[in-house]
Amino acid sequence: MVLTLTTLVHGQLFATSPADAAPSGWLWPLERSRHLGREYLAPATEFGAGHRGIDLPATMGERLVAPTDVRVAFAGRVVDRDVVTLDAGGGWLVTFDGATSSVDVDSMVVAGAPVAFVSPTPHCACVHLGLRYRGEYVNPLLVWGEVPRAVLLPW
Repeated sequence: MVLTLTTLVHGQLFATSPADAAPSGWLWPLERSRHLGREYLAPATEFGAGHRGIDLPATMGERLVAPTDVRVAFAGRVVDRDVVTLDAGGGWLVTFDGATSSVDVDSMVVAGAPVAFVSPTPHCACVHLGLRYRGEYVNPLLVWGEVPRAVLLPW
């Protein structure tokens, strides 16, 4: 009974962590640069302060490519900026904040194909890239294998 209730409440008996579920082989979305303007900073609590993504320095009009095979889930204006959300399947959603889609919503786009262009944003001279796994924000660098594993020291 307890096992059944736990499974119903949490949806799974053993949840897969984002680090263990992170796909590999994703392409960097900007063709010319692999620099970070600002790194991911996980919030201490669900609604706490943090930086739920990474900032990629970019210039207006620069092309963004699909990092993997995706479906364009959303493309439009959110408050004061253009946003594009890509569904990579398996619970993975990628969001480009400060990007205008170059394809229609619900279009399937193969990895490496153009999907958007950098547009103006009051946030920075960049594209803010957010990554969610099953609804939770995670460090986008997970999908590029660039997040070092934590190492516990012996003291």
